[in-house]
Formats: sequence, structure tokens, C-alpha cells
Amino acid sequence: MKIIPWTGGRMLNTASRKTNWLMGVCIGLVLCLAIVFPAWAAHHALLIGVSEYPGLPPRSQLEGPVYDVAALKKLLVAELGFDPGNIVSLTDSQATKDRILSALDNLNKTTSPDDFVFIYFSGHGTSPQDKEFQKMNIDDMGTPYTGAVLPFDFSIKGSADQIMDRLIIGRRDIRPHIERLDKDRRIFGVFDACYSENAFRSLDMAKTRHVTIPWTDAKKNIGASLIDETPSDSKEKPVSASAPNPYKNTVFLSASSKGEPANDMSSKYIPQRYTTFDGNAHGALTNALLIGLSGTADLDGNGRITYRELHKSVRLKVAQDFSHTPRLLVPKDQHTMKDNTVFQAKRGGQVRPEPLSLGDQLKVAAMGKATRFTSAVTDLPGVKLGTENDFDLMIKSASAGAGNNSDTEKFELYLGNGGLLAELPASKVLERIKAQVRVKKLLEIQWPNSGSNVFLEILGKQGILFEGDSLGFSIETQSDAYILLINIDHAGNINVVYPYDTSETAIVKKGQGLHMPGVCRVTGEFLGTEYLKVFAFPTLPPEIPTLMGESFSPEDPLFNTLLTMLNQQKNGVTTTRMLKTERRQ
Repeated sequence: MKIIPWTGGRMLNTASRKTNWLMGVCIGLVLCLAIVFPAWAAHHALLIGVSEYPGLPPRSQLEGPVYDVAALKKLLVAELGFDPGNIVSLTDSQATKDRILSALDNLNKTTSPDDFVFIYFSGHGTSPQDKEFQKMNIDDMGTPYTGAVLPFDFSIKGSADQIMDRLIIGRRDIRPHIERLDKDRRIFGVFDACYSENAFRSLDMAKTRHVTIPWTDAKKNIGASLIDETPSDSKEKPVSASAPNPYKNTVFLSASSKGEPANDMSSKYIPQRYTTFDGNAHGALTNALLIGLSGTADLDGNGRITYRELHKSVRLKVAQDFSHTPRLLVPKDQHTMKDNTVFQAKRGGQVRPEPLSLGDQLKVAAMGKATRFTSAVTDLPGVKLGTENDFDLMIKSASAGAGNNSDTEKFELYLGNGGLLAELPASKVLERIKAQVRVKKLLEIQWPNSGSNVFLEILGKQGILFEGDSLGFSIETQSDAYILLINIDHAGNINVVYPYDTSETAIVKKGQGLHMPGVCRVTGEFLGTEYLKVFAFPTLPPEIPTLMGESFSPEDPLFNTLLTMLNQQKNGVTTTRMLKTERRQ
């Protein structure tokens, strides 16, 4: 599949797009309207981590959560100014359902108006998005998009009603506490768990933080989740869902979007497949959070980390090793909260992230029947053989049978983070690898010392996209800039999404944004991972008129034009997003 303009070709209704630009609000007005919290407000944290689940089978035990809590507590005290006396930690046998709910209730008593409250959970999650859950066919549940977390004393024994009583469910158990605190406290909630089955194919590189519960009947009304998500597929049962974030002073960071797994980084693969913040096992989200809060999320080097910067830093770090996308949710119509400082803490000195280094050559490995490509792969320029523990691309047969070694036999290409890049016939495998060698050069381009930033948000459905789904984009910059947005599809082809024509080559002023809802849709015969990469330049590169609105392969001369233009820039900024697409079943 690939992302193309909504009209089915490269033709876009640019007039309608220009009228939808999102105008920024001046800083002075924001300061006047925002809730002002005193500088002496205290900071409190409730940190919950469950690695051991006595009521679940051995394969469902996790390594990371206990290490997550210990590392976060140390960081909060040493780097972010938290008083150790204001941090409550519950791990394993301490993290029973009753004790977790009691700790949430105590936050309303131990904190005061204007205080900052950090609520963190690391462990297993589940939700009615499970196919097993959906078999319940309950009419009075409110919405099938409810998330739940599993406490230490959870088990799957007994009736469905008994199982549900052991869960900590969003609306029933957590939301009432958040609503009370949200009235006059500031809340940052981080949930390193996943609430849906792994609908997107990936290599089995790590445990997921998700438990499928074998429910066949239940009568409990568990209502909606903390964050309700309405289905985008019209075939799904319609539900009545509330706003994406029903609070006014609460920011949420979740490990993944709907339909994605959240991974646990096992010590078994450290450091062969990935490295962690301190060498211990961690959740993928928490590992990225620890690294970001330690300083690398200060993307503009001003000594402060905003929620927007933290989300971008975490998203990019997780994408290096895994195929899920952390999601940031702020209250409806309060998007300026993304630019608030996390924990309202100022870091000592300016800390800038190190440039992401992906190496000079593309490391390609093969497994099973795909080893037939090994000899040919070694002859490709810019490619060297990788291993099962160290690769940029892994070739794997798409069929379980013996195969016939024909050019029509299907193979899958997996990225180093375990996500599916593409499924394609044998005759196209080497061609796609050659394309990825050149695409890699494009993805590696960045300017780490530019002193500015650009942010790209996906508008529309989050998580996995299906053929026919529409999507749009919101782009914001920290300084006046000219914008270039490109899409790299499964075949490695480049599609210039913005600008499409000369009417879109005007400079975007600081404080303004480009808001382009529903301008593209997903189409094509393949599935897997696509890239969106946005660039912001202080001056308009002269090559832009040649590139705008074009689609071309990595072998096309226009690719060299694009790459040369980018390599000549000195003060640009860029960011990259990964999109996962599937065929609609």
C-alpha cells in the first residue's frame, strides 16, 4: 500500500487545504487564558510496576516493570526535583488491586490544589479489542474500546464475572480518581501496557505487555476507558464515545496506539538486539522515557523538556527497536498544553540529543527458506550480511510450506525494530533491498544543532491504517520556515505530499501551523510500514519547484536532486513518523 492524495492521483484540492491552515495563538493570549499554578506547588508520584503474575502462566511473566519503577524513582529524585517522601512505589506483591485503588484514593488526600501528580503503571493490559473479549456480545458495556490493567493478584480462574472483578478497569476503577484530581491538580499519566491484540505482523523479538483473556460470557457493565477511541471502520458496531481526553488538566502518554503491541525489553536480548537506559530490562516506552527525561528530549537545547518534545523523543527511540507508536493525549481544545514543561522542571544546562547513527551499510539477514537470497544479497552495493540478532532488514518466507522457489513465492521484509516493511514476490525482494539502501540515506538526514524544531502529527485514525483509510497532517515549527513533507511507501518510492504547487511554497510563520485533515488515503496492493518525513528550512531551497507534487523511485534522477538538496542544507530541522498499514479483512 502507499499513501496518495485523497482524489486518487497526485491532484489535490490545494485551495481547500490552504483554508484549513491552523492559526497559532499568540503567547501572550495563552498566558492570559491558561490556569496559573504557583511555583511552590509540590510534586507527587505514584509508581506501579507488576512483573510477577502468580495467576498467569510462565510465558506471561514480565521482567521490565520492577526495574522501570526503580529507575524512574531514582530519576525523579536525582534529576527532576521530586521529594522521596512524595513518591509511593508499589511493585509485584505490593501492587494488588486493593492497594493500587487505595493509593489512587490517597492521592486526593495527600496532595493539595495546584500540586503536580505523576501516575505511572508498568505491566500487563487487556481490552475488549481482543477477539476473545468480543465474543461476549454484551449490549450494555457502553463501548468496546475499554482498557484495563492487571494487578498482581489477577488470575483467569473462575467465571467471566469473577475475572472482570479482578481487573482494574478504566472508567469503573481509575477514571473517578482522575476526575477528582483533575479539578485543581496537574496530572501526567504514563501507562506502559497495551490494550489490544497484536494486529500488526512483526517478528517475535520481545514479549508484549498484553494478556488475552478467554471470556465467553459476562454481565458486568465496565463502561468506557480513560481514553475512549471511536472505531474508524464503518463495519464495526457503532458506539457512543466521549472525547479523546475528557479532562482539563491531565496529559496521558500511552505505550501504543489501538491495534499495536507494547513490548517488554528482555535481558535475554541485551545488548545483542538493543540497549537500555541502565542495562536492565525495561518496557520499551519506559526505556525511551528514561532516556528522554535524562536530557535527550530537550530537542531545542533550551534547558526545558515540553510534552511535545518528550513525545517526539520517545516515539523516535521506540521506533528504533520496536514497531509500536507511543501516543500523547491532551484535553480537547487545549493543544497548547503540549508545549508545557514536563514536571515544570528546568534542567541544568543545555542538553542536545546525539545524532541517530544507523551505520554506513544496510545489514540484511535471512532465515529459513529466505537463505536462498544470501549470495545475491552480498553482491548488492551498500549491503552487508547481518545476523538474526543484528540486522536492518530480515528476509523471511511468508508461507509455512516448503515452497517452490518460484518468482511468485511471497516473502516478507522485516525492519530492525521487528515491524513488517513489506510483503512481496521473490522477484521483487532484491529490488526492494536496493531501494532501501538509498532510502536509508534519506532517513538518516538530520541537523542536530539547528536550534529549532518541527513537529508532525497524524490527523485521523491512530495506530494501524487499512486500505481506504484517510489521514491528514498537522505541522508546527518553532521558527519561520518553508515546509517539505514526503511519504516513502512500501516500494521505497518517494511521494511529495507538500508542497503540491507554487501556492504552497510560502513561508510558514512562527506561531502558525499547517493543518491538513483528510488530504490523503491509503491504497495499493502491499502492506507494511511507510515513512512520513517533514523538513523545515529557513530559506526556500531552489530545487523545491522541481520536486513539488512529484512521485519517483530511488533510481529516478529526482531522488538524487532531493538528496543533494538536503545534504547542502545547514540549518534545517526534520522529524520522521512511521505508519503501519494492513489489508482490510
